[in-house]
This record gives sequence, structure tokens and C-alpha cells, in this order.
Amino acid sequence: MVERTKAFLPPGMIADLKQASALKPKDYQYLSFATYIECLIFGMKENIGLPTLSMLPDEMQKSVRIALTRLENLSEDADKKIAVGALENLGTLNVFLGNESEAIVNFRRAVKLDPMRGQAWGMLIGLLWESASLDELRAAAESQLRASDSARSHIILSKVFAQKLSKWNEAAEQAQIASRQETNDVVPLLMQIAIALKQSSSTNYLFIAKTNMTKAAVILMKMPDGDERNDRWREFTSNTAIFCALASQPETAKKFANEILKNFPDDETAKEILKALN
Repeated sequence: MVERTKAFLPPGMIADLKQASALKPKDYQYLSFATYIECLIFGMKENIGLPTLSMLPDEMQKSVRIALTRLENLSEDADKKIAVGALENLGTLNVFLGNESEAIVNFRRAVKLDPMRGQAWGMLIGLLWESASLDELRAAAESQLRASDSARSHIILSKVFAQKLSKWNEAAEQAQIASRQETNDVVPLLMQIAIALKQSSSTNYLFIAKTNMTKAAVILMKMPDGDERNDRWREFTSNTAIFCALASQPETAKKFANEILKNFPDDETAKEILKALN
């Protein structure tokens, strides 16, 4: 793996990036990318995966600390674009190095400087997903929505309502808004299907799920081949299997679950469906 990575990287790439960073002291991308690559290669060479700061040799630790300090200094730059970019890159490096609490601070500062910064919001909410209180996570998702009334923001809030708070009606409402904003995006429809299936004790919710499954299938058929389409088809097929099980069609449900396992042998949801039906 290390040799393949080295072969992929042009000779002297890290040195060139560091030199470019020195020549352009406000270019946070050169600086952070050189640091990331240097640490990545070390981790692969030592077979330790993603190294934390303490795992690095003394000289490399010193180099990384200098890079982090430079990014911290750039985060105070008078040019807001530079400051926000430096904070995003600083946060990403801190995640990579295992400093998640510092990364949360970095991304909070980034979205405070530029509330429209979607990447920083995504990283922040991703970090808060497992570590923050439910109130804090919901507040962050609602803050993102106030900053950017987009389908993505509504989907994130929908996921918070559904997966963290079990507030199904609120989750469905956010997914419906996202569908209206992005009519050709299958993700809001898949969210609505999953939410309706969770509420399936009422026959009406199965009808809602089926209606959205029909709409989702049309969009999926039009999607270009690739990982995104494969992931969405997998999610759609899983929901279809659950729908069939709830609609008293166990053999059809098994067929869909087995289809998932044929392509994704480790799919836990498909395994659970088959276990429940056997």
C-alpha cells in the first residue's frame, strides 16, 4: 500500500508543496495538504492507519505543530475568505490527527465567520452527531438551516429529528420541504420512505411509503452509473424489502433482502430482515 501510494505521488511532491507554502504564506491549502500527505504516508509505512499527533516522530510532530500554528494565525487574517478557509483546513487536520474537540472549535469559528459555509457545517454536525447532547445537535442543525435554507440543510435536520429524537412528523416535514426544493434529488424521497416505514402501524403511512417509492424509482432510473447511484439503489432496495415485510409479502421481502446481500454481503439491515422473516 505504501509503495502504491508513493508511486501515485510525484517524486518530491511533499517538498514541493512545502516550498510552495513557504512562497505563498497565505495559501492554507498547500500547507494543510502537505501536512496531511506527510502524516498519511508515515501512518501507512508504520501500518498504524491514521496517526494521532503523539504517534509521530519528534521531528514530524514539530513540523505538524508549526503547520497547525500557521493555520491558526491565518484564521485571524483580515481577509475573511482566508480566515474561514484556514479554519476549515485546521479543523480537517485536527480530525485527521484525532483532536476532535479542537476540530469542533475550528468549525464553529468557521461557520460564525461565514454562516453560508456548507462544508464547515457538514463537518461540524458530523462531529457533533456522536459527541454532543441532543439539544446541542438540534441547535446546530437549526442554525445551519437558518443560515442556508437549502434541501441539504432540511435533510440534515430531518435526520436529527428521525435518527436522534424519534420525532417522525417533524422529520417527515423537513424531508418534504427538501423534496419540494430539489425535485430531482432522490435523497429526500428516500428519507420520507424510511420515516413512513417507521410509522407503519398506520396503514396510511404504508401508502405514503409506496407513493414515494414510485417517485424515487423514476429518479433512480435516470441517475448515471456510479457509487452514488449504487448507494441509493441499495437504500431503496432495503426500504422495499421492509415495505414488503410490513405489507405481509414475506417471500418478496426475502427476495429483495437476498438481492442486497448478493451485492453487499455484509449488509446488516438485509441480514436483520431475513432473520426476522425466517
